Amino acid sequence: MSKNKTEKIFRAVFLLIAIFYAAILVRLVFIRDGIRLEEETSHFLPLGALREYKAGFKTLKSVVLNYVGNIAIFFPLGIFLPVIFKKLNFLKVILTGFLISLFIETVQYLLSAGYTDIDDVIMNTLGAAIGAFVYFYILGGKRKNTVSYVLSLSVVLFTVFGGMVCIWRYAPHLLPDNAVEINGMIAGRRLDSYDVYAKCKGMSKGEVAVKKETATGKDGGKIENIPRTYFISDTAVFVAAEEKNGGKTYHIIGLDEMIEKAMAEERPYLKLWLNKENKCEMIMVE
Repeated sequence: MSKNKTEKIFRAVFLLIAIFYAAILVRLVFIRDGIRLEEETSHFLPLGALREYKAGFKTLKSVVLNYVGNIAIFFPLGIFLPVIFKKLNFLKVILTGFLISLFIETVQYLLSAGYTDIDDVIMNTLGAAIGAFVYFYILGGKRKNTVSYVLSLSVVLFTVFGGMVCIWRYAPHLLPDNAVEINGMIAGRRLDSYDVYAKCKGMSKGEVAVKKETATGKDGGKIENIPRTYFISDTAVFVAAEEKNGGKTYHIIGLDEMIEKAMAEERPYLKLWLNKENKCEMIMVE
């Protein structure tokens, strides 16, 4: 097989995977059911997450996962781009990665679809740069031969599908609704491990109020001295439980829909999963 024909085949394969990757990216970035939006959805000062960690507003784990996740999600882009667009060199790949990330954050800002954060642009660009470095200087991308294409394809497949497995295992709340409940767990939390079961009095974007007189624990026992109001964590997951076909189904919903249900005339009951700071990590409306 001629070199040109081999190159065309590999470029076509990379293009198909790139389309799949783009679909995943849109799902994660713009269609994030259950992810709470802050009142302030834009952060333009670099390394804001680190400052929030130092101020005690974020955990080190959440900061690391945020940075590593943003680097990893753009890593394949650093390989896709120079394979599909042959004229892109190392620096042009980095610049393209930066522009794509900037475009995504701008759209998020205009549509209020998620967080708009300069840190995301920085980490995304770094991810594209690392991917480009691996392609050009480790996988032999400059040679554009069969070996370099096979190695690049292997790395891309491992990264994309490995990333999907990690999301399925550690962050299922980012997946579509039909993948929400996995072995009796939602977003890593067991359905029967809630801390508070109480009638809802009201909910805003930052907190939820419960009726103290109705509050019980998962064992059904009365909870004494329960707070009237709980704050919602910045990674809270919102779940709606519905009776269907003789059993319950669970769907992750957006914050606005959760507030609408909570403020309905018939006050629903809520199950709250709390972290060590007594903030709601997951809220289920029944």
